[in-house]
Amino acid sequence: MIRAHITILVTSGVVLLAACAGSDVSKLGKPVTEVSAAKCNGFTSTERLAGTNVQTVRYVPSNEPAGVPGFCEIVANVSPAESSHIGMVYRFPGNWNGKIVGLGGGGFAGNVRFETALPALVAGYATMQTDTGHAATEPWNTEWAVRKDGSPNEEGLTDFGHRAVHEMTLLGKSLAEQYYGVAPKRAYFQGCSQGGRQGMVASQMYPQDFDGIISGAPAFNDVSRVGMSLISRAFLPDAAKLSTAQIRLVNAAALGACDRLDGVVDGIITEPDACSWDPQELACPSGTVADSCLSESQVIAVRSAYSNKRGPDGSVAAYGLARGSELSSFPWFMALKQDSQLETGYSNFAAAAGFPSDTDFNTNDVIASHEAQKGSLFDRLYVAANPDLSEFVGGGGKLILWHGLYDQLLPPEPLIGYYQKMLQVTSEKLTAEGSPARAKDSVELFTAVGVSHCLGGAGPSTFDGLAILDAWLEQDVKPTRIVATQPPPAMAAMISSMMGEMPRQTPDNMTRPLCPWPELPRYSGEGDVNASENFVCR
Repeated sequence: MIRAHITILVTSGVVLLAACAGSDVSKLGKPVTEVSAAKCNGFTSTERLAGTNVQTVRYVPSNEPAGVPGFCEIVANVSPAESSHIGMVYRFPGNWNGKIVGLGGGGFAGNVRFETALPALVAGYATMQTDTGHAATEPWNTEWAVRKDGSPNEEGLTDFGHRAVHEMTLLGKSLAEQYYGVAPKRAYFQGCSQGGRQGMVASQMYPQDFDGIISGAPAFNDVSRVGMSLISRAFLPDAAKLSTAQIRLVNAAALGACDRLDGVVDGIITEPDACSWDPQELACPSGTVADSCLSESQVIAVRSAYSNKRGPDGSVAAYGLARGSELSSFPWFMALKQDSQLETGYSNFAAAAGFPSDTDFNTNDVIASHEAQKGSLFDRLYVAANPDLSEFVGGGGKLILWHGLYDQLLPPEPLIGYYQKMLQVTSEKLTAEGSPARAKDSVELFTAVGVSHCLGGAGPSTFDGLAILDAWLEQDVKPTRIVATQPPPAMAAMISSMMGEMPRQTPDNMTRPLCPWPELPRYSGEGDVNASENFVCR
């Protein structure tokens, strides 16, 4: 069930998910201006982009009590190549603010869900979404990646890798201008997980597409596959699995050892890398089996889950789970019945990644496979690690990167490494070109303490990233800290259902600043430890 339900979370692609299932949208809105139903239903596109087919145009009335504006929904399909069929959905609100935003997908699926678009629509944005070239909505459904003869679906991989979001954006800007009679004055993109990768792709490959981008926890390289595989294998044997009580036991012990290292006991280990707590401390006496201790097999498994693994060159090839994250990270792995490469559908990328056809994904050498797939078709179309953002930055683009430090699926370290390299390479390129633009003035990385994948965990994870990005572009207010709140109860319950996360032990009223890397939130020494105003970034 965890695998099936994850789709809503990872395909959301947004930071502010106020309109997710079970949430109350009545608090979102203000009076809205009706869009003309006649204007929408009578709209005929004069689009001339090759391969474009506008399929349906329909007016969706407003729901004023819920604060939902009326909007015109346009469904289109674009075929930039013979075997490419990219689905797109555009929603143009009557209370348009003159701007348009693209919303990302998650897992290996696109995202055309109305719930994802709703917060932006309420704020007055025209929205753009795509299925990335395949209609499957399940995040781990990757059957589209291979042809019937077992060969890679190169056009499908190209659509998913980078072409679909670009085509979505070209058409979306054109349709918005046709519909409103004026071109959008700003174009933004927002996504998390796969959506985060899509944002990074845009900044690297299509720097003219968006003025501003928010990329959260981006799945931009192959490193996470390696780590997830090794962690899943550690917990696959029945003897290695932990009961709910044992997961709580491990979490309490890790917090007891390291929560106070940051100067305040608040239920979050701010710097997981600084914590070296050893689960051997919970080892059962010989021959004992109990929820109050760990067997030898369980100690070995937990140690392995925490530990980084190195490749032949000595560099880290796989990152372990953060100590302190156990309530949000362990349950997902405990629920797996096979290697995560199989659970997440990666095996269907084997041909494109150059894997032997008889690869056993339950036993393959994942570290060696990571090195072997470099330069493959999959690597070329999927990985978004080009550190040269000089064209995006030189053109005035703004990029907000962010990552939770408790992320159980995608470790934050690769993004931190990318950010450091990007600052160096982009700065050198801009200097060589004589440009006055500075990478640090246009790209910022924030980390979220205690936050798991895109949402959830012990730390506050909800914030209005789109408003922050807009203020940066429109008012030149660069964010120096972002205050996040805990998800509302309905959303917290949804996270638990989708990801299997156990109830967090931190309070509902906790707020925390996301700080620009390498700064972290530090308690000032006075005031409520659950209030962000009593924490400084340093």
